Amino acid sequence: MFLRACLMAFSMYTAIPMPRFYYKKEDGRYVFIFFPLIGMVIAAFFLLWQWFAFLWFGAVLRGAISTAIPILTTGGIHMDGFLDTVDALSSRKTREENLRILSDVHVGAFAVIRGVIYMIVMFALLAEAPFRLTLPLACGFILSRCVAIYALLLIPNAKGSGMLFEWQHQMHRPSAFFSALIFTLIALALSIWSAWAPSLIALLVVALVFLNFRRIARKEFGGITGDLAGYLIQCTELGWTFALVVAAQFI
Repeated sequence: MFLRACLMAFSMYTAIPMPRFYYKKEDGRYVFIFFPLIGMVIAAFFLLWQWFAFLWFGAVLRGAISTAIPILTTGGIHMDGFLDTVDALSSRKTREENLRILSDVHVGAFAVIRGVIYMIVMFALLAEAPFRLTLPLACGFILSRCVAIYALLLIPNAKGSGMLFEWQHQMHRPSAFFSALIFTLIALALSIWSAWAPSLIALLVVALVFLNFRRIARKEFGGITGDLAGYLIQCTELGWTFALVVAAQFI
């Protein structure tokens, strides 16, 4: 059961090829227990590249590949949610219309603009990041997925249907919370050990990002969806990276 749930998590939320299994409906109860593991895999790819790039390449290539690693590993599923959410929020319409826009397969101009800005800013931050931030930056991929689990535990589903609703509705909440808590503590411990002051400032920024997201999700959409969860992950990673890099310039 747990193996199938782990494979389900990686099959759904990464582009990494997974063995084909016969999945049972109850396996979805434990999918989010393994969600932070995806962050650990991305963090491992990120660390390997960073350590290699600092030895052999300049800041531009290092920043470009570092920006691409999480998107290539996940297949862009969370960035897709970010773009859809930006489109919906930019429409400034009713909850019902916002939810309809989330389901629209077309990409709006606002999504393209904000997506390009996001990538430019993330690229610049990662190109500017000093070597001592390598481990804290990698931990951000773990932390962002833990934050998404907290959101799923605290915010009701906006649609009342779909795969995420099924998984969220039947989720084994104590196990999901315990998993997110353990991985959060691991990520924070490694980050604080490596760069304690920037990491604490970044943690505060992540908390503010989460509180703002909860307000937006409830006010504009009436709850959370898969796209909104992707939006939260991307915003958390950008906020964490921004705070770390900027704080490291002064501390």
